[in-house]
Amino acid sequence: MARTGEVVTASSFDYLCFHSPYHKLVQKGYTRLAYMDYLKSPTSEAFAGVSEEMSPASMTYEKSLESRDLDAAFRPIAAAGFSSAVGPTSYLSKNIGNCYTGAVFFNLLSLVNDVAEAELLGKRVGMFSYGSGSVATLYSIRPREPTSGAFTLGRIAETTAMRARLDARIECTPEEFAEAMGMREEAYDKAPHTPAGPTEHMAAGTYYLAGIDEQHRRTYERV
Repeated sequence: MARTGEVVTASSFDYLCFHSPYHKLVQKGYTRLAYMDYLKSPTSEAFAGVSEEMSPASMTYEKSLESRDLDAAFRPIAAAGFSSAVGPTSYLSKNIGNCYTGAVFFNLLSLVNDVAEAELLGKRVGMFSYGSGSVATLYSIRPREPTSGAFTLGRIAETTAMRARLDARIECTPEEFAEAMGMREEAYDKAPHTPAGPTEHMAAGTYYLAGIDEQHRRTYERV
């Protein structure tokens, strides 16, 4: 995009996948994009309701990074774009939570699962990934027809079937969860060790740890 001289704005992307430690941060990130668009075109009709207090003349860039008033002012402006561009990428992360390094790609999988292949082909998908330091990456991809029929978007969605997998989860009580965590803590770094716990709830084909020998070698079995 930079090579072509295109001015990049939030509307440059049909969809946006954000790194997502928690969903409110994703919303704040997209709202920040709206603010950056405002800095590029403060007289645009889209920003007609923005007060003078938010202008670069009244608010330094450094102050804008911590201003809650700015976030509150631009969130309604960004709401429609957030819903259409980020909403379809967010279902999995909102239901599972942060998966750290894989989060942005997990949200791409969410998009593939929730938007039909015909609607995705040729669209520009922004991928925004960042860490806890000062480094971030924003790039875009365009889904296309594969050279072979083995890896179509439709087949990926059908194979992963993420909503069905989430619906198949087994609900447990807080006490059951605490008990499972206690078993994990007790087994930490033990060798030899034979894990305890049921496997009946596991999906067919799932690999699980069957045992650890005296030399910490692991043996896995499959349901």
